[in-house]
Amino acid sequence: MQVVSRAASILRALDGEHRGLSLSELGERTGLPRSTVHRLVTALGVEGFVVGAPATGRTRLGPELTRLALHSRGELQAELRPYLEDLRRMLDETIGLSVLETDGVRFVDQITANHPLQAITAVGELLPAWSSASGRALLATLPTEQREAMVPRRLAAHVPSTTTDRRAVMAAIERAGRDGVAVTREEYTEGICAAAVAVRDAFGAAAAISVSAPTARFTRRSDEITAALLDVRARADHPAT
Repeated sequence: MQVVSRAASILRALDGEHRGLSLSELGERTGLPRSTVHRLVTALGVEGFVVGAPATGRTRLGPELTRLALHSRGELQAELRPYLEDLRRMLDETIGLSVLETDGVRFVDQITANHPLQAITAVGELLPAWSSASGRALLATLPTEQREAMVPRRLAAHVPSTTTDRRAVMAAIERAGRDGVAVTREEYTEGICAAAVAVRDAFGAAAAISVSAPTARFTRRSDEITAALLDVRARADHPAT
């Protein structure tokens, strides 16, 4: 159990470190002796969970973790796709599915509306979690300490209407946790509003289901959109036990 725990601490320390960390830095982050770090990194490297750069002596997360994450994400996507299709039939608006990553929220699936004027986010695009409805819904599921760490101290506006007051953003995330649904109005793109709910699969993996629409249409239908999302959340979510 101790070996597993120590290996996990190495992987967590490398999360988000795209340039990698040296063995000394890993030791500082994990509190482990350099010799232990070296043994663990070597073993994890054999399995493809980390890779090392001989020229720099730095280590970063390896391709095997990415492969496993993508496989898991595909299963989550397949499980939730029927709920996206239900929402699309009910609302005829753009429906999205996204997951939380270290650097933001990643859109992994989308069904677009039939309207000539649509709200579209490219599948695979990474958006800031703090300013998107999907991101706020997912941040609301995290413990306070994690949530605080994922919202930058200084917030830069994407558009003139972006909320850059950090206290207001944190309050909006807390409100999303209480209400079950997060709503953003022209926070990331002018003329586009969105609402989202967070759901978990049977294994506890979280994703956000969102509805996006041009501001005029969203404002007119906001109660309907919120009710539809909460209904889907009630049917799709597997609460932690």
